[in-house]
Amino acid sequence: MVAVISMETLTEETEEELAAEQDLASLRTPVDDEIDGKFVAALEEWDAVGFKEIDPQAAIPYVNVPQCSRIITFEEAAESIVDSVNMEDHRQTIKPVVQRKGLKKWLYKLFGAEAMVVELIEERCLMFALAQVPFDSDSKCHNQMLQTIYRKLSNSTYDSPRFGAHWETIGFQGNDPATDLRGCGILGLLQLLYLSTHPDNEAVTKDIYNISVDHVQNFPFAVMGINMTKIALEALREDCLNKLCNRRRCVAPVLNDFYVGTYLIMFLSWQKSAATVSDTGHILQEVAKFVKASPSVVISNLEFYRENGMHNTFCEQHFTNLASV
Repeated sequence: MVAVISMETLTEETEEELAAEQDLASLRTPVDDEIDGKFVAALEEWDAVGFKEIDPQAAIPYVNVPQCSRIITFEEAAESIVDSVNMEDHRQTIKPVVQRKGLKKWLYKLFGAEAMVVELIEERCLMFALAQVPFDSDSKCHNQMLQTIYRKLSNSTYDSPRFGAHWETIGFQGNDPATDLRGCGILGLLQLLYLSTHPDNEAVTKDIYNISVDHVQNFPFAVMGINMTKIALEALREDCLNKLCNRRRCVAPVLNDFYVGTYLIMFLSWQKSAATVSDTGHILQEVAKFVKASPSVVISNLEFYRENGMHNTFCEQHFTNLASV
């Protein structure tokens, strides 16, 4: 059965709805009208906005994220350099031994130092050849060595810019460490790497570095280290290390330990004489003279320091007396 609604009923309901709307309209204020106007304008503005499709292949904007290269060891770096550089070119220019002539040559054979065994001569030549290899800014290995040394000494987590004043923090003398490496080539950097990364050298490196940044007794750590490489090469060339090399049947490990031991002797001399940068020339002369004359003492003092955190009695007494002169 279908319900029938009369026209009178519809008219009454419509009139009631209109009356209700009029009542609501009478309650509106100018503020309500303003809000409605803003809302309508916002809708119209939104409708007018064009939408741009995102290209998933579009390049992501560059973000400068700090780099953190892998720490490299002396052994890894040395192997990489030997494999990547034509060492034969550098061997042609080296002078691995002192050239003696005439009477001096015969006297040296009779009374001079022990000759190096034949099987070690090639390794000795390699050390001098490495000192001829220049720093290569395009070499990943060379840069990795620099970053490792910097991070180890400065306790930095991230890599540093290739150029900048921050290199002076670890004792280079300018914005470009390569400038200071010209005297001993990549060998100078390799030995700084050995000093700062080998576990046996941790205490030695810490003590030397701490005095290098002292407000009174400071000195350029990296540059001084390169001077130690120079002294070590002189000792090797003058046959001062032959006996030690022959005994251990190797050259590179002996040269590295002699290098660290020489730096340790320099540290002792610097400390005992309350030296400053102005005393560098005198200290280097005294250290070079001592270590070349007593290479076994240099090594034994290093071993003693590694085990006990202090110098042996002989070295302590020697440089205490020297400082009092």
